[in-house]
Amino acid sequence: MSGINNPGPWVPLIIVCKAADQAVNNSVVLVNDDHLLLTLGPNQVLLVELYLLEGSVSINSDFKAGWSYPAGCSIKWAIMKDPSTAGYAQGWRGVAPGKTAVSPKSEAQSDECASFAGTQGIRIIALVVNGATPGTLNFQWAQNSAVVEDTKVLEN
Repeated sequence: MSGINNPGPWVPLIIVCKAADQAVNNSVVLVNDDHLLLTLGPNQVLLVELYLLEGSVSINSDFKAGWSYPAGCSIKWAIMKDPSTAGYAQGWRGVAPGKTAVSPKSEAQSDECASFAGTQGIRIIALVVNGATPGTLNFQWAQNSAVVEDTKVLEN
């Protein structure tokens, strides 16, 4: 049998939960999330789906995301959003039928979506293909526009 401790052709379902709220205030610099990370083995391939609860005081800060990853890791990913509605996140659903598909980003790129005043769901999908170097895949995030107010990824 293959698995995390015995790498093989497949990896079982891995669930990582956000154990506590985390805030960013007045910063557009991507920071590692304290909880949303996992160890990648050599040549490991994963489909990663994040279901986030993001909280903002206003619509001014918006939300930016990215990744920290081992050398040789390739990531194709996107925040699921509707480009025809000013980039608002689509909650935990995909792009609505008949809408323009989201163009995937590479591991070196960040992606962003508009914020709501209050709490919104954000869904992120990533195809992660690690190279020969093991290491940590860490979700990163920040405000997309620096605003003196808390933008939070909430415990869930």
